[in-house]
Amino acid sequence: MEAIIKAESRIASDSVEMEHDKAIRHVMDAIQRVNEAILCAVDAGISVELVRDSRYHDGCGNWGDQMAPDIRRPDADQESSCHTDPEFQVCS
Repeated sequence: MEAIIKAESRIASDSVEMEHDKAIRHVMDAIQRVNEAILCAVDAGISVELVRDSRYHDGCGNWGDQMAPDIRRPDADQESSCHTDPEFQVCS
């Protein structure tokens, strides 16, 4: 009987670990998409800074920062002075 309880506990632990791995992958994928969008914005002549907008707490000791973009558009005289070399362009 004790072996069955240990096996069930290990399965539950593996299930939680799989959920954690899935959540981590989801965050990493979303960050990759944000980074790609930032590259495109910068290539378009826009400056982007991510700043912490808030911090989410689940009440169990876990927390996560929620981000918001601080966007800075270039001045009219700056736009034409940037590089236009296609080699530097990430987005099409």
